[in-house]
Amino acid sequence: MTMESNRAAESLADIARIERRTREAIVYGASSAILILWGVLTALGNLLTQFNPREAGPQWLAINVAGFIATNLIIWLRRAKSEYRASDFRFPAALLALAGFGLVWSYLLAPMSGAQISAFWTTLAMLGYVLAGIWLGRFFITCGIAVTALTLVGYFWLGHWFPLWMAAIEGGALIGGGLWLRRIGVR
Repeated sequence: MTMESNRAAESLADIARIERRTREAIVYGASSAILILWGVLTALGNLLTQFNPREAGPQWLAINVAGFIATNLIIWLRRAKSEYRASDFRFPAALLALAGFGLVWSYLLAPMSGAQISAFWTTLAMLGYVLAGIWLGRFFITCGIAVTALTLVGYFWLGHWFPLWMAAIEGGALIGGGLWLRRIGVR
């Protein structure tokens, strides 16, 4: 009888592992488009900041509004294809909460330099990735920590070249991560 209960316990553990991996693959596949989108947008924003720093504020506002709309459109299109509806409101609500938190602290910490603003918003977004990774999978934790570390390297050591660094590091990491997630995820 003990052998049968051990086999049953092992089978249940295997089923739980398979379920977790399947859920990760589905989330990774759905997240790939969002990561690629934000990678392109942040690379564009940082390039515009490097070559036209006086207009950085309005440029970033337009990029973030377009990104927020496009992210929610991707979520809406994915939701329309899916039968799973339990977390429909949570991701957009989390984005709004994170953005609201960032806006409050941007106001309270003002005035900040362009590099400080860029480093703050990037690391705040990467905190969101790390927190999401607690539920969604270790890729998000790894991506969040790596981009945060590379942001700090650029902030402290690259001076005037920081926006170009961020275009490559932030944009490149998000695009590369999105492509990697697309490869391993379920679309």
